[in-house]
Amino acid sequence: MHSRLIRVAAVALVAGTLSLGAVAGMRTISQVKISDAQGWASGDLGYARSTGDTVQYIGCYINGSGSGAATGVCTARNSANVTRSCSTTQSKWLDIIASLNGDSNLYFRWGSDGKCTMIIVENNSTLAPKQP
Repeated sequence: MHSRLIRVAAVALVAGTLSLGAVAGMRTISQVKISDAQGWASGDLGYARSTGDTVQYIGCYINGSGSGAATGVCTARNSANVTRSCSTTQSKWLDIIASLNGDSNLYFRWGSDGKCTMIIVENNSTLAPKQP
C-alpha cells in the first residue's frame, strides 16, 4: 500500500509539473507612449504593429550613403496621433538602433535640438510578438 501511495504521489507531481509547462510565460504589452514634458517616447514594436487602431507606430532606421556619415532616426506616433522623433550620427546610438527587431521594445529621448540623447532597445521573452 505504501509503494502504491508513493506512485500515485509521483504521478500527481509529474502531471502537475507537465501542466505548468502548458502555461505561457509572463507577457507584457506597451502601447506607444510619448512624454513631451520629459522628452521621451516608448513602446513595443510588436504591439504597435498588431493594434487595431492603425495610428500607432514606433521604430528606427539607419540611412547611409557612400561618402556621408550614416544617420539614424527614431520615430513614434501614439494613438492620439502625436508624432515625435530624434536623429543621430553617433556610432553608439547607431549600434543600438541596429539591434532593433520587429518584436523589440524601444525607448528614446530627444533634446531641444531634435538629436537623440538616449536610445534603449529591449529584446526579451516577455514582449508580445507582432501579429501579421
